[in-house]
Amino acid sequence: MGRVYKNIADLVLAFHIFVVLMILLGWLLPTHLLWMYQTTVILTFLFGLLNRGTCILTEYEWRLRKKYNIGNYNDNLFIPYYLKKYLNISVSEKVWSIGTTSLITVSFIVQMFVLFR
Repeated sequence: MGRVYKNIADLVLAFHIFVVLMILLGWLLPTHLLWMYQTTVILTFLFGLLNRGTCILTEYEWRLRKKYNIGNYNDNLFIPYYLKKYLNISVSEKVWSIGTTSLITVSFIVQMFVLFR
């Protein structure tokens, strides 16, 4: 059963990476696909507000990983966790929160620019 949880957690991780890339680079999509970018940014913003700034994908991934592996998945931050784990780069929660908020805000502004140009 642990293998099933691991595979599902890996799928959540892959989807989470897709969402992050969509927020970063979605505005580069062809015009007929911009709806994907717009939907991703808006849903990320709304779910962030509803979940007090914590990404629900991170929460689900951690829950799944705890079911097959007793590990330290208490961090609310997805990218800093993997930066620390694989590259040994430590980013404080405050710096990451400011950076993420800024990125989503800039992404939203770019989205508005692309929409109304």
